[in-house]
Amino acid sequence: MRLAPSLAALALGVALSLTSSFAAVMRAGAAKADITPPGGEVLWGFEDRLKPATGTIDPLYARVLVLEAGDKRLALVTLDLGRSFGPASLGQLRESAKRSSRISCLLVAASHTHSAPIVDDEYKNGTPAWERAALEKIARPFRKRPREWLRPASEPELAWPTSATTGCV
Repeated sequence: MRLAPSLAALALGVALSLTSSFAAVMRAGAAKADITPPGGEVLWGFEDRLKPATGTIDPLYARVLVLEAGDKRLALVTLDLGRSFGPASLGQLRESAKRSSRISCLLVAASHTHSAPIVDDEYKNGTPAWERAALEKIARPFRKRPREWLRPASEPELAWPTSATTGCV
């Protein structure tokens, strides 16, 4: 995904602008969670399709980058979804990040894939199980103590990993 390095640079710039001094030590942490739902979900962008998905070819991921400078923390979450979650789900994620990790700014972006389940602002039968499970997986890294996963960041360390990671690096 070519957008990821641009988003990382944007997040770095925002994090630096949040500090009162550029002399603060920058620390960073990253995580990746598989948010692929089980088969049976209707896919985004396939309005003429009458049947739900029957399986998975490529998994869907949420990637989290947290940057810390001074007493400010920014989290950037990218989703392999057709769009971002609705306001209620984003509010839940923001509150979880703020409460458990003191994240002062949470940015969420989606790749606009047409190979992911439909995401709505509201659901008449409540938030679907796959979305609740995805939100839980995305929030997990925020519940770890920041000392466990935020590391001093130098320019080479901010490069995107080339291998899959399931925890924080």
